[in-house]
Amino acid sequence: MRMWKYIILLSAVALSTYSYAADIVVLEENDAIPSKIKLQKRDGSVFFFNNSNQLLRLEIAWSKKRAHCASSNMTYEDGKIIAPKLIKGDFAITCFPQSGDYSFTTTSIGGLGQKNQTTTSGVIKVRSND
Repeated sequence: MRMWKYIILLSAVALSTYSYAADIVVLEENDAIPSKIKLQKRDGSVFFFNNSNQLLRLEIAWSKKRAHCASSNMTYEDGKIIAPKLIKGDFAITCFPQSGDYSFTTTSIGGLGQKNQTTTSGVIKVRSND
């Protein structure tokens, strides 16, 4: 599964080479690393990589901002961009087209016998291009 990390890192480098801002949030069992990201440009992208041993649900608060790009495992519902099921080694990516703060949370949605859900949170801050 380590190969996914390198593929994602190479993708981020490739995106940044073409003047797109790209960052990676690694989702662990009890943490999102980093939990705060500042994108210097609108339309910057963030990879959310599940490195935990848990099945995770990712939600990004979108409010009334417009959305125009996200990976195929994400949907838009009730003012949120959601990746309903990220397995270990899976990732979701979305761009942030408008300035502002976008909070995100992950919740474990484990299998049989799992009673405690683990929740992590963070924020993506997008500056204007001015």
